[in-house]
Amino acid sequence: MIEILYSVWIFSVTVVVAIGVAMHLRVSVSRCMALFMWHTAFCLAYYQYCQDTCDTLFYYEAGLAGDNIFAVGTSFIVWFTEMLVKWLGFSYFDTFILFNLFGFFGVLLLDASLNQILHATKYSQSIYVWIPFLPGLNYWSSALGKDGIAFTSATLAIYGSMDIQKRKIFLASSLFFMFLVRPHTALMMAVAAAIAAFAGSKQPLSTRLIVIASATLFVVIATPFVLEYIGRGHGITNADDAIDAIEESQGYNLEGGGGVDISRLSLPGQLFTYLFRPLFIDAPGMTGTIASIENVVLLIVFFMSLPPLYKLLRSDRSFFCVFNFSYFLIGWILAAMITANLGISNRQKWMILPAFLIISVFATVAQRGRTRATEGGRARLDSPPR
Repeated sequence: MIEILYSVWIFSVTVVVAIGVAMHLRVSVSRCMALFMWHTAFCLAYYQYCQDTCDTLFYYEAGLAGDNIFAVGTSFIVWFTEMLVKWLGFSYFDTFILFNLFGFFGVLLLDASLNQILHATKYSQSIYVWIPFLPGLNYWSSALGKDGIAFTSATLAIYGSMDIQKRKIFLASSLFFMFLVRPHTALMMAVAAAIAAFAGSKQPLSTRLIVIASATLFVVIATPFVLEYIGRGHGITNADDAIDAIEESQGYNLEGGGGVDISRLSLPGQLFTYLFRPLFIDAPGMTGTIASIENVVLLIVFFMSLPPLYKLLRSDRSFFCVFNFSYFLIGWILAAMITANLGISNRQKWMILPAFLIISVFATVAQRGRTRATEGGRARLDSPPR
């Protein structure tokens, strides 16, 4: 009985925190609660599924065993779980509740970013307002593990990029949190930020220099840790070693229904596989069928957004546009080259998909609704990008 009351108390605290963050981001309480309950439903489904064998069980049992050290990646999740278990007496279910909140922050940030683009236009009630309700987005960000924190880090970067002059701390925070769980992705994010600061326009010279210097410093400091992190078992010390590691990783995780031999695919085939498979004929079970439906939606959105996105990128070199496109493209190419399991790709692609979705929505609205971004990130009525 005490355990149940404790879990109810933890859940109540997460609800209050979620509402507080929503109010700060100017997301209405009613919409926040609708998103939160939707996200929590996926958390409960994930928890029910992971009763026998799952990564989440490994995290909890390793944390329960104790004697874990602070390090990045999986080690951080295990170390943090140990703190929750030993210091706060969290049960397996309680850890899900807390990590559900971490992932939900990402949903709120994505919703707030979409609001800034849509609210000032007649498209504020369009189909785009349903993007934060996408099943895969909510399912994979709702459980104990790295995915919720990685997703929130990605949306934190998006939110910061919409007004980089005033929100540098958001971008810096996104790099920090992403580095804790997926350091190689944080490195890609830093490179994208440097590209955006260097190639982007409309930014004061001081802002561009601060971002470039900070991103460069992060890359210099983080690279040795990243090489050590991804090079365990590979001995990566140079570019040739990295290429060998990529080729070797293409043969990993081929067992089971989600395995795909991407070494036999061309780069376009690998890119398509990473973002849009399974597609019914190669869908493993009911979850694969649900993923296939969502992938069809993403496929339609992708091809519909290509023409307006092309026009936008030719005319708009704001930090927001350049950063999100660069981050998505770099992450997509690298991840597609090394991920040989559809289950893993469907889970991890939500680190990069938010960047594509936000810039695609912006490009489409700019094309149809005659809006353009100011450097402050607010959409205003204007002529479409030329």
